[in-house]
Amino acid sequence: MYVLYRVLNEMRPKHILELGLGQTTRMIGQYATFYEECSHHVVEHDEKWIDFFKRDFFLGGRTEVVNLALKNKTYCEDDMVLGYDNFKETFLNKKFDLISIDGPFGFNAKVYSRIDILELLPDCLQPSFVILIDDYDRKGEQNTVAQIKQKLNDYAIPFFFGEYAGKKNSCVIVSEDRAFLCSM
Repeated sequence: MYVLYRVLNEMRPKHILELGLGQTTRMIGQYATFYEECSHHVVEHDEKWIDFFKRDFFLGGRTEVVNLALKNKTYCEDDMVLGYDNFKETFLNKKFDLISIDGPFGFNAKVYSRIDILELLPDCLQPSFVILIDDYDRKGEQNTVAQIKQKLNDYAIPFFFGEYAGKKNSCVIVSEDRAFLCSM
């Protein structure tokens, strides 16, 4: 949460994509309510969780919760990656300066987890960007981060990487102008 707070406070993103509805949604939602130029899209698979969350917490008009079902996908040699159905079609041709990845579930990953963003990279990135990945202590997320880095390298997009340890580890992949976010 501290890393996310610093990203919001220091970067002031305007176009935010969040995968997984939860505690970070509260912080980003409050941020989006305050900043008029902000748009915030949250992807969540569980309709009951969405309803419960919305009863408990008000999300302003600049936050859109997008309900996408879960499905098993194939990525490279892994044929059992849990992902969001129609993710690519839903967010094709949209650009984001902050992407926060904490969904879908990644704890049962064989090789990769939370791969959906790979379908959109690099076209979904604004020139100045931050990708924040939660649960980086898990192998599935580490493998996916390696794929994100490789994709950025393949397209000659310069970036910096930072890792933050805590009860759960997280990492950031940022554009050159946001390198300071790797050493907070």
